[in-house]
This record gives sequence, C-alpha cells and structure tokens, in this order.
Amino acid sequence: MIMWALLALVLTADDCQEAQALGRKAYEARQYEQAAQQFARALESCGVGAPLLLALGQAQLLAQHPAEALTTLDRIPPSDAEYPAALKVRAKALYLLHRDAEAVDSLKLG
Repeated sequence: MIMWALLALVLTADDCQEAQALGRKAYEARQYEQAAQQFARALESCGVGAPLLLALGQAQLLAQHPAEALTTLDRIPPSDAEYPAALKVRAKALYLLHRDAEAVDSLKLG
C-alpha cells in the first residue's frame, strides 16, 4: 500500500513538472491556449500556488479569455508576493471586459 502511494506521488510530481515545462514552452511560443491548458493541468498536479495562478491568468488573458483570467487571478490572496503582479494583469482583464473603473481601482491597489 505504501509503495503505491509513493509511486502515485512520484507520478504526480513528474506530471506537475512536465505540465509546467510544457506551459512555459507554449507561452514562449505565443501559443497561449495551449499554455493555459498546461498551466491548468499543472495546478491539478502541483496544487494551487500563486505563481501558477499568475501564469495561468496571464495565458488566459493573452488567449483572449479575460473573464477566465479574472476568475483565476482573484484566487491569489492579497498577502502573497505575486499579488501586485496579479493586480496589473487583472486590470488588463477588467479593461478588456469594459470595466474601466474597476481596472483603475485594481491599478491603484498595486
């Protein structure tokens, strides 16, 4: 039983690293839909973390999915070091959603 649990942890860690690497590669190639899919997969394998949420939110925004990006970025807590960067991406998403006043407020917080 313990052996299977350890094997599952190793496979999950491998999937986590692979998904992140594929996400970065797709992002660098400006394939933002694929990047978003890989970063979402990484979140499932690695667990929720602000750097992955920020990467996913940026990819979603660049893939022209500002509402999804906004939902993702809102999961980053204000106490996290990534929060100021997330606010800037969040402001861009709000602007694309024609929520200009909220976008300005988001920038003021950052």
